[in-house]
Amino acid sequence: MCLLASAQVWEGDAMRLTRLLKSGGSGEHGCPAVYTTDDPATVVVQGVKLDDHDGAQLLQVAHGELAVAVPREMLLRAAATLNQEPKPEEAR
Repeated sequence: MCLLASAQVWEGDAMRLTRLLKSGGSGEHGCPAVYTTDDPATVVVQGVKLDDHDGAQLLQVAHGELAVAVPREMLLRAAATLNQEPKPEEAR
């Protein structure tokens, strides 16, 4: 699997998203992908929504929550990339 790093930024009313990386195998489509947000404690993961059968196996899904599937390697690479970034208190 090829993972691509990128710095594309999307802004909405509530949150600023910056794409950290996406799967190179997704072609022109944006999924799966991992985004950072303007809240340093939060990341957004974009993936394929679980079907009803697989989703039924999840425990304690709250109203408004959604589960997606992404390659394990993508999450590991995103974590490694995020761990290399300076923490907000270190950037001062």
